[in-house]
Amino acid sequence: PDDDAPKKAPLLKNQCAWLYVTATETSVRDPARGLALAKEASAEDPNNAAISHTLACALAESGDAAEGIAVLERLSISGDNTLGSHFVKAERARLQAVADAQAAGTWRPTR
Repeated sequence: PDDDAPKKAPLLKNQCAWLYVTATETSVRDPARGLALAKEASAEDPNNAAISHTLACALAESGDAAEGIAVLERLSISGDNTLGSHFVKAERARLQAVADAQAAGTWRPTR
């Protein structure tokens, strides 16, 4: 047996979540399922920047971009620069545009 399997579980859930959230193939795309997996991964590894990013995107694609922005802001405050401050800043701006469109009722999934 793989003794590292429990450590890998959040990363595998993150990979699957990203696939469900960003897939262009409609038979694969399932933001709700991606969000559930992202939440599980984040609960298991709350300090992982990549998982936090996936959770933020999953929230946005599931209709809650404002909460996705909050996740990115917590990531910025944590001082974790794994993803790079410019990337996080750009993603925050992207999610803000999604949040604005959601608030206006004009939002459509982007991917």
